[in-house]
Amino acid sequence: MSGPRIYNLFPLLAGPVPAWADHLGRIAGMSFDWIYVNPFHSPGFSGSLYALVLTGVTKLGMVTPIGGVLFIVGWGALAVGMILRTPTTGETP
Repeated sequence: MSGPRIYNLFPLLAGPVPAWADHLGRIAGMSFDWIYVNPFHSPGFSGSLYALVLTGVTKLGMVTPIGGVLFIVGWGALAVGMILRTPTTGETP
């Protein structure tokens, strides 16, 4: 297989940050070599839109653009990291 394999980690499913380390062995065992922490289900991202619709509190809509920008920044950081990474020899550990 060519190219990086990216594991999409959802924080609400993985638990608090210290518990994420418990998942690393399983992720590596599935041959993933990158982890993207997906904030999609965090409050302030799409969660603010759901809350806006369900509660009618329009002020919740003000945080949505912040979440969208941070989501794009996360994917951009992943792309930059992939571009700047050191090429591998193609050997598996």
